[in-house]
Amino acid sequence: AMTDLALDHIVIALPDLAAAAAYERAGLKLTEPRGHAGLGTEARVVFVGDGEAHTYLEFIAVRDRPEAEASGAPESLFAALAAGRGAY
Repeated sequence: AMTDLALDHIVIALPDLAAAAAYERAGLKLTEPRGHAGLGTEARVVFVGDGEAHTYLEFIAVRDRPEAEASGAPESLFAALAAGRGAY
C-alpha cells in the first residue's frame, strides 16, 4: 500500500544565526530567533506555503556548545558546522 509522505522541514546548519542575514538579503522572510530550551541551539525559519502548518526551512546554530553536546544534539550537526557544509 502506498503511504502519503510529506516533507516537514529541511535543516541548514549555520555557524551562528547572524549568518541567516544573507538569506534575508536574498529575499527570504525569516522568523525572529527562537531558542531550543535545554538543547543549546537556536533557529530562524522560513515557511514555504500557507503558514506554520506547511514545510519550512530551519536555519539552526549552536548557541551553547556544552549544552548542545549534553542534550544529545546529533554529531551530524557539529560535523556540518565544522565542514562548512550547511545542510545536515
